[in-house]
Amino acid sequence: MINKISIIVPTKNEEEHIGECLAGILKQNVSKDMCEVIVVDGMSMDNTRNIIDKYKGKLNIRVLIDKEKQRVSGINLGIKASRGNIVMRVDSRSVLSDKYIEQCVKTLDETKADNVGGIQKPLARNIRQEAIGIALSHPFGIGDAQFRLGKKSGFVDTVYLGCFRREVFDKVGLFDEEAPVISEDSDMNQRIRAVGGKVYLNKDIVVGYYPRDKFKELIL
Repeated sequence: MINKISIIVPTKNEEEHIGECLAGILKQNVSKDMCEVIVVDGMSMDNTRNIIDKYKGKLNIRVLIDKEKQRVSGINLGIKASRGNIVMRVDSRSVLSDKYIEQCVKTLDETKADNVGGIQKPLARNIRQEAIGIALSHPFGIGDAQFRLGKKSGFVDTVYLGCFRREVFDKVGLFDEEAPVISEDSDMNQRIRAVGGKVYLNKDIVVGYYPRDKFKELIL
C-alpha cells in the first residue's frame, strides 16, 4: 500500500517562521503528489496568511481557520480534515531536515511503532532564543527527555512532533484540548502507550526549532 501523508501545521501570528517551515516541507525528497499539507491558522493578525499563500501551487496545501485560536485545537481540526493513512504534526517554528519525512515513514514501517519522532535541535535568531534553547537541551533543564538529549534511538515515553499511524487516533482519540499539561505530545504519547502502543525515537532524524523568546511563553 502506498502511503498518503497528511502534514498538519498549526500556526498563529508566525510571519517570522512560517515561510521557513513551509520551505522545509517543500524541499523534502518525497513525491508531492503523496503529501497533503494542511495549515490551520488561528486567525493570524500579521502577515502569516500572505506568506502561506505564496506556497499554494508549490505544495498540495489547504488552509483551515481555527476560531479557537489554540495550537491543540488547530492540530485536531487538521487531523479531522486530513485524508492520509499517515499523519505528521509539524510546528510552524520547526525547520525539517531534508529527509525528515522519508526517515519518519521508513522508521514507522521498520519499527512497527504507532508514533515516531526525532531529535529537537534548538535554533536562534536572538540571544533570548539562544539562552532558552540551551536550557531546553541540557539535562539540568529538561531531565531525561531523550528527544532533546539525542543520545540514542529506541522506544521511549514521548517524542517531539510525531509521525502517526492514522488508526492510532481511532484507538485513543484526538489530542486533549483540556489536558492540564505543558506538552500535548506527552499526553498523547502516554495515552498511546496506555493501550499497548509504541513510541519510537530515531536519533538520526533531526528537527530544528525556534523556541519562544520568553520563558513564560513556553507554557502557551
